[in-house]
Amino acid sequence: MSNGVIFKGQEIIIPQSLQANILQQLHLGLMGVEKTRRLVRESVYWSGINQDITRLVQTCPKCQENQPSQCKEPIKPHEVSPGPWTKLATDLFTINEYLLITEYYSKYPVVHKLSNTSSATIARAITGTFNLFGAPVEIMSDNGSQYTDKPFTCVPSG
Repeated sequence: MSNGVIFKGQEIIIPQSLQANILQQLHLGLMGVEKTRRLVRESVYWSGINQDITRLVQTCPKCQENQPSQCKEPIKPHEVSPGPWTKLATDLFTINEYLLITEYYSKYPVVHKLSNTSSATIARAITGTFNLFGAPVEIMSDNGSQYTDKPFTCVPSG
C-alpha cells in the first residue's frame, strides 16, 4: 500500500466500484482480447479481470466488426500410411532452393538442392527419387504452381 493505493507487485488493485470504468478506458483502443490483457498485466489487477476483458470484447460491436474474417483452419491429421513408400509429401523451401520429399511411414527425408524452382527441375528431382526408391501410391504437395505445370500433367494411357 502506498498513499492509499493497494498494489499487487507493480499492478494497482482496482476496487469493484471502479472496475467497469477502468475496463472501458483500457478498451478504448479496441485492441482485442489478447492485446488488452497484455496492457492490463502491466498496470492493473482485480479478480476475474481476464473474464471481464473477454466478455467486453465479445460483446463490443466494433471489435466483432473488425475481427479477422478468416478463421484458422483446424489441423486435419493424415491417415497413417499403410507401409513404406506409399505416401510422400513434397515441399519447396527457397533458402538456396531445395526440394524436400518426406516419406510418411518412416518420416525419411530426401532433400534435393535445385538450380531453380521451375516445374521441369522439380519434376526431374522427383523422377530421380522415384527411380531410386520406386513410385509411391500417393504424393501430397501444397499445390504450388510448379506442380500444376506441364511436367506434372498426366496423360491417360490408351
